[in-house]
Amino acid sequence: MEIEDVVGRLMGVVDEKDELRERALKETREIIRASRETISALHDGKMSVEAIDSARRELEDLKDSLREHGDILYSGYIQSAAQELTEAYLFYSYVSERDMPQPEDLGVEATDYLLGLCDFVGELRRHMLHSLIKKDMNEAERDYDAIERIYRTLAPADYPRGLINLKQKMDACRAIMEKSLEDLARAKQSSDLTRLLSERSSS
Repeated sequence: MEIEDVVGRLMGVVDEKDELRERALKETREIIRASRETISALHDGKMSVEAIDSARRELEDLKDSLREHGDILYSGYIQSAAQELTEAYLFYSYVSERDMPQPEDLGVEATDYLLGLCDFVGELRRHMLHSLIKKDMNEAERDYDAIERIYRTLAPADYPRGLINLKQKMDACRAIMEKSLEDLARAKQSSDLTRLLSERSSS
């Protein structure tokens, strides 16, 4: 076989990979956008998951098309999209008081699910702050309890960074948990003081 034939064949392989890569970049951006928009809508009380249901199917199709191209499938942006999608579904299940979805339900890897679970803690804090603004202490306490439960459950995990970069996420979770506890404590003190003053003024 002549060198031109070899190079021509190999360039055809690379051209195919380039097309798949461009598709993957475009579709993962769409999945991430749909996930973030869903989370924002959920914070506003809009309980629709049509966008992430569509994004989940899109991710599944994309991963299927990349089964023979592991260098693209595991290049990073597929994992980022899976984590964002997981975070959105977890938040939806929380605010709608449904059972948590399993990784198999979402078509994501265990590692991506765990990292998405860590990111979900940030949305719980945001939800808690909204609850405090509305002076809904019961909901704020529920939010904090969920934050603490996730952290306490994941805290014993000790995996190498090459397998899953969980430590960095857990450090962020711990900071969120501690800050949220401070905010909750201050809000409860303020609520108790307001109630005490009200009782004294009415007696």
